[in-house]
Amino acid sequence: MDRQSLLAAVGDVDRGRAVFRREGGASCINCHRAEGVGVVLGPALDGIGRKMTRAEILNQIEEPSGTIKPTYLLWSVETTRGLVHTGLLKERTTEKLVLANTGPRQQEIPVAEIESVNVQQKSLMPEQLLRELSSQDAADLLEYLESLVETGSE
Repeated sequence: MDRQSLLAAVGDVDRGRAVFRREGGASCINCHRAEGVGVVLGPALDGIGRKMTRAEILNQIEEPSGTIKPTYLLWSVETTRGLVHTGLLKERTTEKLVLANTGPRQQEIPVAEIESVNVQQKSLMPEQLLRELSSQDAADLLEYLESLVETGSE
């Protein structure tokens, strides 16, 4: 489905909620929380329908690296043993660096073992998530996200 058709398509909030919560496909709940369900790795999505238009929500899904808050930049750390770890920076002290990744998993890396650190202008959210969905599922997901106008309890 092309972008304009998707923006014009009528979705169903309840089916979109199911798409958001289902494992496989887009797997939104692995990184996002809405209505108290999911993981807070990426931004919590309660209230997104009040903050963004349907087109802006679609832009974020289609191009997650287009606009990224510094908190959600992808960090890449190479260790002295040649291992590479990527994720969101959760903690940085003189002793360790902690990265969070999907799951949610956290990787604690001692500073003494770090060879290099790079901050990438890239989102942890994969590109082209909508290709995993049918046109109707994508419309339903957009309808659901657009319906999230209340702020969560977090």
